[in-house]
Amino acid sequence: MKSVYCYLTIILVTFLVYYNSLSNEFVFDDESVIQNNQSITSLENIPKFFTAEDGFHKVIGRYYRPVVSSSYAIDYYFWGLTPYGFHLTNIIIHIVSCLLLFKILSLLFWRYKYRNLFSLLSSLIFAVHPVHTEAVSWISGRTDSLVTMFFFASFLLYIEYTKEMRFESKENSLQTVK
Repeated sequence: MKSVYCYLTIILVTFLVYYNSLSNEFVFDDESVIQNNQSITSLENIPKFFTAEDGFHKVIGRYYRPVVSSSYAIDYYFWGLTPYGFHLTNIIIHIVSCLLLFKILSLLFWRYKYRNLFSLLSSLIFAVHPVHTEAVSWISGRTDSLVTMFFFASFLLYIEYTKEMRFESKENSLQTVK
């Protein structure tokens, strides 16, 4: 099975599973995190999320989440206070995570004949698993999806880097043998 078909299948299935969340409204923490949060109304505030008091969210205590606040500011720039856009971003982040997982698995199992099929099935299980419902469907749950996406991206880069290092190491050892 070609990788491009696997990627398209992951995108389609994941989007279809979470499509119904696009019609959801703001709920619970979304009121304080998005609707009443004046700091996300301007993209100029993004640097402040990383360096100033604006980076601390104050719903229940103080916790530092500049990346999540930046993503809300970007959503606000494009969508205003329309929940549809915020939910769409959550779905896109989850789809990217699933695609990254597929790539990771296909690299880890590169020796196996059916690696794409195994990677596809594993990624689809991850994509539709009910444990992700809150992170994808609830706007304030975006933190979990972003962490997953960045973890998979960093792990993929690590695999690519170590693969390159192994290749260079083999080249060096072949040169010394000659």
